Amino acid sequence: MSLRIFIIAGEASGDMYGGLLAEELRAHRPDVHISGWGGGQMIAAGVEILRHISSLSFMGLTEVLRRAISIRSLFRECRLTITQGNFDAIIFIDFPGFNLRMAKWVKQYHPHMHTIQYISPKIWAWKEGRVRIIKRYIDTLICIFPFEIDLYRRYGITAYYCGHPLLAHLDRINVQSRQSEEASPRHLDVALMPGSRKQEIDRILPIMLQLSQYYPEHDFTIGGMSLFGEDYYQSIIDQAGVLNIKISMDDNYSLLAQSDVAINTSGTVTLETALLNIPQIVVYKAKQLSYVIGKSLLRIEYISLPNILLDKRVVPELIQANCQAEMIKQSMDHIIKNPTIQLAGYQEIREILQSNQREMNVAILICNRIGLK
Repeated sequence: MSLRIFIIAGEASGDMYGGLLAEELRAHRPDVHISGWGGGQMIAAGVEILRHISSLSFMGLTEVLRRAISIRSLFRECRLTITQGNFDAIIFIDFPGFNLRMAKWVKQYHPHMHTIQYISPKIWAWKEGRVRIIKRYIDTLICIFPFEIDLYRRYGITAYYCGHPLLAHLDRINVQSRQSEEASPRHLDVALMPGSRKQEIDRILPIMLQLSQYYPEHDFTIGGMSLFGEDYYQSIIDQAGVLNIKISMDDNYSLLAQSDVAINTSGTVTLETALLNIPQIVVYKAKQLSYVIGKSLLRIEYISLPNILLDKRVVPELIQANCQAEMIKQSMDHIIKNPTIQLAGYQEIREILQSNQREMNVAILICNRIGLK
């Protein structure tokens, strides 16, 4: 019996996780047919992409309101695809604003389709009310952080932890990182990771680029995405009026691994950097209205994954008004001189993610839950 799966990933991180998941599924069930919404990494894993994530990159309250009509159109398109697809399972990867609403529709109109939420919404950070939708409309919930298992248990939801996919992935590709303790303070390779959405990049990359004026002796390289094109990044460099900035396209792991320090926009890259053992500074800046509303809804003290996982500040976080080149420079000077606390924290993170709460291989779990071996 052939297995038909539809994956919805709406962001670059979801595309990365979707690609890794598709590889696992195809290894376990070579007859599986996977289609979905995603990007280059899912394509590389053999997924038939029906809509590219380039058209799904919206964030923040004001951006969502501005694109309300196009978002409704995307819902209609997705519903039609699912109706015509005769899928055994729908896998929702993160992207909860869209995916949980779609999961509700799937269970109402196609109850035979097994709904899987891979990477749970961060209800421990905000929008705890989403747990009611998960409990009612998600058949299988797979988390990527072990502490989430107990959290969902308190709501009467059985969640599964199969290990964090980045751990196995980074170990498998055997990225060799530089020994940060041996970095020369006179010449450093600095990775600038401005985010995966244009709204973020437009606001944050110019600030990152200003940092190079303080360090003419260092090499700065932007981690870019071919989704936007190299010319897009070069235009921001030209507008900033800075020289000798390199651009590395679609090769973030190698860029990070060969860097002495990374300046990261808050997101999955902060955890990737920690697992690669590279000192980092986390920055973030949003539109003021989105920031004020988001801050009022947050239930956690930190925004970066390393700090959230450890429940303490080991990585500097420069947010909104503090997201400026001079303050980044101060944090960078301190981190380069004394990376010990960060690196010790990174080891704690590995130990957390290697928790013995892990279930079976994620592909085996999914097939078992669908009812197929």
